[in-house]
Amino acid sequence: MNYTNGAYPAIIENLPGLTGESDGWITMKFEFDLGTYEGDVLLSFRYMTDWGTENHGWWIDNVEVNGGLVDDADEIVVFTTPLLPETDFVVSIVDVTVSNEIPIYNGVYELNIDHLDETGTFDLSGSINEDGYLLVIVTPIVGPAEYQYEITR
Repeated sequence: MNYTNGAYPAIIENLPGLTGESDGWITMKFEFDLGTYEGDVLLSFRYMTDWGTENHGWWIDNVEVNGGLVDDADEIVVFTTPLLPETDFVVSIVDVTVSNEIPIYNGVYELNIDHLDETGTFDLSGSINEDGYLLVIVTPIVGPAEYQYEITR
């Protein structure tokens, strides 16, 4: 596949797709057989980018379906973006010590999440020793929970 080294995993997961630079305006034609669909078909465009590259984005003009012009982009057209599904989750941290190869659960702590930016911190000092570890459990309550975590000193 054609993508930048270090590309964001979501970009790689959504390939194949259009990628790269055009060095100017180009005309592209795509054909899709929609014969198996009944009723209305939603036409949408999705632009994804990541930290792997910095470009100006893309411009779409003169969209046609079955030879008929859907939009020539000569006037401002408001496209609505579907709302993302509501999501909510709980992050629990379990302090575990191992004694004679038997795990001992010392405590379960709920990480307080800032619901504006979905981040939180937890002070690990005194929570883990040489014979132990921490479990991080993300429990979706509503919708999907896409997450990542980082442990720093």
